Amino acid sequence: MFKFKKLSLIVLLTILTMTLMSCTAPQQKTDQGVSVERKIDSNLYHLTLQISSDVGSYSQIEGSISGGMAYGFGSVSGAIWTEGKGLVRGTLLDLSPSVSFAEIGDDVIVKTTDFKIVALWPNDIVHLTCTADYEPICSIEGLEGYENIAVGSVKTGVCEDIWEFDYCRMTGFEPATQLEPTE
Repeated sequence: MFKFKKLSLIVLLTILTMTLMSCTAPQQKTDQGVSVERKIDSNLYHLTLQISSDVGSYSQIEGSISGGMAYGFGSVSGAIWTEGKGLVRGTLLDLSPSVSFAEIGDDVIVKTTDFKIVALWPNDIVHLTCTADYEPICSIEGLEGYENIAVGSVKTGVCEDIWEFDYCRMTGFEPATQLEPTE
């Protein structure tokens, strides 16, 4: 009988612990390594974007861009395609549903996972389906000596909610109208 009560108590405590853990809000790390409450937007957004730049000049890179160079200088121009994501700039012509962080007529930069984007020309109109991704930006308390503080031990100050279009996939496009040369 004693073993049954002990086993029941362990099962009950396990269920209670799992219940309490499932009730806590999911967390997300900021660039400073501080955990904040994760915000999730479960909508899909349909964008129509007129391409602003020559995406043919996009370069494909394996890995991240970071670090430095010894005995030299380097620069990156145009858009970058790295780790399966690219950046595309354009004018927002249509958007459904609406969002608070962008409106029709805005110049926007979206993150895409669709490499077909590099085949577009300036002024092509592209139709995209995207998610909205939450990227919090937070100040930190106690800036003095921040460089020597271990990640995870920094306390947040004021946070600002930043949302951006991410994981965009091309669902179609309309070629730019080409003007024929006149004689």
